[in-house]
Amino acid sequence: TPKVCWPLLAIGRRHSSAYTTSEVALALLVLTHESGHLRGRGWSEAQTQCWAIRHVGYVARRLGASASELPAVLVAALEWDARLPASYRQPGCKRPAT
Repeated sequence: TPKVCWPLLAIGRRHSSAYTTSEVALALLVLTHESGHLRGRGWSEAQTQCWAIRHVGYVARRLGASASELPAVLVAALEWDARLPASYRQPGCKRPAT
């Protein structure tokens, strides 16, 4: 959807300032989560989300987010993660520290 794709394109074009940190973080989290499914391991939503929240910073950097943007993006991604339904929660998932 545009809500996900446009912020991702903006990151790659170095125009992510056109979007809020929260919008960018959501787009990155969705991309990271869905790429986790593509790994082909048959993970549940909870397992995939646990993997995604631990790797969202890496994906952000690979798409061109600057090192100075990363802390705020990670905080916003963790905020989005906290809003997800219980079916996305894996007991014992180690979320990154902020």
